[in-house]
Amino acid sequence: SGPERTFDLTLSGGMMGSDVWTINGKQYPKTEPLRLRKGDRVLVQLHNMSMEAHPMHLHGQSFKVLAVNGRRFSQPIVKDSVDVDAHMGAVVIEFTAHNPGDWFFHCHKPMHMAGGMITLAQVG
Repeated sequence: SGPERTFDLTLSGGMMGSDVWTINGKQYPKTEPLRLRKGDRVLVQLHNMSMEAHPMHLHGQSFKVLAVNGRRFSQPIVKDSVDVDAHMGAVVIEFTAHNPGDWFFHCHKPMHMAGGMITLAQVG
């Protein structure tokens, strides 16, 4: 069976020297969390609309990297961070929410975190 929950996250920001970095057009703490129940199978599609790469890191869970820039992996890689390439980079990840709590999911670049490229995976 396929994933029970699917999320599309668009990463953008840094336009014209701005230090604003967003997920789906919002800066943390206004970003929409991924609201999950323990045991949910989750598919997240990351789309990078900015001029910089984003090493996206999920706390509290590991995930399988299913595809990068349209190329699917026959043997998915298990990680807790993945680079989303600049200029329309796309990554698809999947995980089972197994660890209850509020977990940061954010770009690992300090300036991008400070600029708001953070959301939460809330596992209840």
